[in-house]
Amino acid sequence: MQMQSWVTVQFDLEEEEKEILNNAMEIMRKIKTGFLTRNMSEHQELMKKSMHLISDIVQGKEISE
Repeated sequence: MQMQSWVTVQFDLEEEEKEILNNAMEIMRKIKTGFLTRNMSEHQELMKKSMHLISDIVQGKEISE
């Protein structure tokens, strides 16, 4: 049995950054559950940007669009 642990982190984000981050998290949830199997190429670029944004936020880097 695999244990999962969650860390809650609070960030001071601009509204646009919050929207991008929420969209990224939603897409990742859908990919994880296999919801987005068709038309995957449509989501590839957004997924890439989302991962970079999340990485930058977690590392505390300045966010640039």
